[in-house]
Amino acid sequence: MKYILPLLAAVLVLFVACQPPVTPGTPVVLMTVLGSGDTVQLAWTQVTDAQGYYVYLDGVKTNTATLSYLVTTAAAKIEVSSYNGSEESDKWTKSTKVVTTSSLTAYGIGDPVNNLNAIGFNTTSGTCLAIDVSSPANWAGIDFVLEDRAPDPMSFWSPDAYSPVYNAKDNATAPSTTTDYNALTLAPTGGVYNTKTPISANAVYSVWIDLTNNGWSTDDHFGKVRIESISTHTVVMIAGYQLIGGLRWLISQ
Repeated sequence: MKYILPLLAAVLVLFVACQPPVTPGTPVVLMTVLGSGDTVQLAWTQVTDAQGYYVYLDGVKTNTATLSYLVTTAAAKIEVSSYNGSEESDKWTKSTKVVTTSSLTAYGIGDPVNNLNAIGFNTTSGTCLAIDVSSPANWAGIDFVLEDRAPDPMSFWSPDAYSPVYNAKDNATAPSTTTDYNALTLAPTGGVYNTKTPISANAVYSVWIDLTNNGWSTDDHFGKVRIESISTHTVVMIAGYQLIGGLRWLISQ
């Protein structure tokens, strides 16, 4: 009898040791934009059976035992998983890439024929459309008017730069710093934007959609536009829009 209990204990230890690790559940992540839009905070609650967590930034994995993670460098794809030994959960995934609209054609407001004299971003899909300014029913969707009446060169004007205004958005454009659409991955902070910005071909501009006219906030949106060509009143462009409010990341590939 005195040998039975140690034997049972040894068998139990062996049985437990042979059990495969349990696969934990997928973290439910809350992502919050911080600072002035260049940083995001990831936070999640404890996952049952998790020994730790992996955070992937564009596929690069970091191990953390905490329930939060601060992302300070722009990434196109963020993933978070939990693990138990060799077992890893499915990943919570968030794409932060801008939505890109290619080959968009609009016309300067001085065009005597075409009324597609403005552009606007769809706040749900992120796509950019040319807008007919001749119909007041369309004015609420205007983000930038293409102003080219003398003495102004072809320019992006905020819809509230007119009297009367098209709408109350106080949108602005930052000067171009590159000709490469994909190279612009972070919109600048305030101080360099203008509500009336001349544009030229082969230049990329950051755009700031300030919906509430209150400076930077998480209800703002940022984007970028590359001017492919300007011919008389005709402008062809590529436009990108960040769907995540307040985030200045502009990665497009």
